[in-house]
Amino acid sequence: PRGGPAGDLYVFLTVKPSKTFTRDGADLYSNVEISYLDAILGCTKTVETVDGNVELKISSGTQPETVMKLDGKGAPKLNDKESRGNHFITVKVQIPTSVSKDEKELLDQLQEKSGKATAGQGFFRK
Repeated sequence: PRGGPAGDLYVFLTVKPSKTFTRDGADLYSNVEISYLDAILGCTKTVETVDGNVELKISSGTQPETVMKLDGKGAPKLNDKESRGNHFITVKVQIPTSVSKDEKELLDQLQEKSGKATAGQGFFRK
């Protein structure tokens, strides 16, 4: 058109790094932080995805570094509008470095009830 020669058009894209996600191909990775009580009892957390926030159900007994998968919530796959990668979320369990006297007493009682107390040792006891 307009008298110019026909040719190829090259487009180069640069993706700005995200503070929230890391990417490997079409798959995205992020973390969610929960308390040790949420890990024990279970909870629902709001997590950010590229499509907006979603509710993530974290089951009771979830272990630190558990990886959960949101199917189809990753980046779109190149040359395939219908297909997307997955979003993997690593659960980071926050364990307190200190607790109040009341919390310690409750944790000691819980440990005794669970039958897992070691003689002379309880939570946070040295």
